Amino acid sequence: MNGSSVADLIRQGVAAHNRGDLGIAETLYRSALEQDPNSADAMHLLGLIAHATGHLEEAADLIRAAISVNPAVAAYHSNLGNIHLSRKQPAAAERCLQQSLALDPDFAAAYNNLGLTYSAQGRFSEAADSFRRAAALQPGLGEAFSNLANALKDQGLLAEAEEAARAAISGQPGDPDHKARLARIVEMQGRHAEAAALAEAALAETPNSAALLLAHGIAMLGLGRPVRATQDFQRAMTMPTQMVEAPDYLREAISRQPGDDEHFARLRSAHESGRIRIEIDTEKLRDSHAPFRVEFYDTRAFILVFGCWVGAFAFLPLWPALATAGTVSLGHWLFGRGYVRRLMHAYALDKVVGSSRVWDQVWQVGAISLRDTVDGGVVDSPKGNWRLLVEDISVGNRVPA
Repeated sequence: MNGSSVADLIRQGVAAHNRGDLGIAETLYRSALEQDPNSADAMHLLGLIAHATGHLEEAADLIRAAISVNPAVAAYHSNLGNIHLSRKQPAAAERCLQQSLALDPDFAAAYNNLGLTYSAQGRFSEAADSFRRAAALQPGLGEAFSNLANALKDQGLLAEAEEAARAAISGQPGDPDHKARLARIVEMQGRHAEAAALAEAALAETPNSAALLLAHGIAMLGLGRPVRATQDFQRAMTMPTQMVEAPDYLREAISRQPGDDEHFARLRSAHESGRIRIEIDTEKLRDSHAPFRVEFYDTRAFILVFGCWVGAFAFLPLWPALATAGTVSLGHWLFGRGYVRRLMHAYALDKVVGSSRVWDQVWQVGAISLRDTVDGGVVDSPKGNWRLLVEDISVGNRVPA
């Protein structure tokens, strides 16, 4: 950085800032400010870094300093208003934004921020007007349309809100938050399946969007799918971007889930109808921790084969005895073992579908695999969610995981 001019340092800093390299950008801005302590641009940009990293008081001080050096820049006043809004000071934010618009009446970002300020004060009609003005000045500003959708939604104007949400996506088609907002607004109009489809399509592109997971979960609740919704809300809460609504929705989804007995009854019904095939790994039931044992079938077969050998040598000459016992052993090897395995599986299946307690125990052992015989979906124990598979089948439509 030695020998770089203030303008070069700021240009490099802005490039790093736009890439999301805030640490590098801050270092470059501070170097520019060291070279020129009166660089309003450096102060302003450092203020934006401080705002982005949650240092709101420092951010406000830096941008005030920039304004004191050059009060004629509309963006400085607009961004100071944004900081006041983050500090929950909407009246101060409004004054800054009005000053910004006095300097530049066609500044779309200032109108957008002013709309946010009005929304924070519950002045949704004025907010909508500001967002419309921002969108008219800069039609590609998806954020303005998205905020307009929120303001209209808060007024109960859902059809208009949906139109604005779709315009936001047209302006910024890669933004998952815009798509989540559209799904939420569609869901609020009772079009739960459409909302779910919108969220699913967007999740295929951005699977770790907390906003989309929340929107999908809400749609699932509307469709009577509390198990699927629970999974969505739990995933949303693990994402870096926290959705403050997620814990409340998670509690609601859990409260709406059927009890274990009803889940198990649905499972048995799906099994009896042939929709679910239950496969049991009987080898895992030989473990000492298994809830019941199946190896007595092997023991019984061994005793029968051994008895044939003893009987053959007791009552037949040597070669006929060997031939008879050998034939029995070969028959057991070729056919008997499979028959014994089928007996063990049938016995185990009767046990697990006969008792929810035994089912849970065998599931935890990892001995069960469920297959949806229609679409081929498979859920394996112990980590799979069998309740989700049963809910999917009960509702009649599988939803991509």
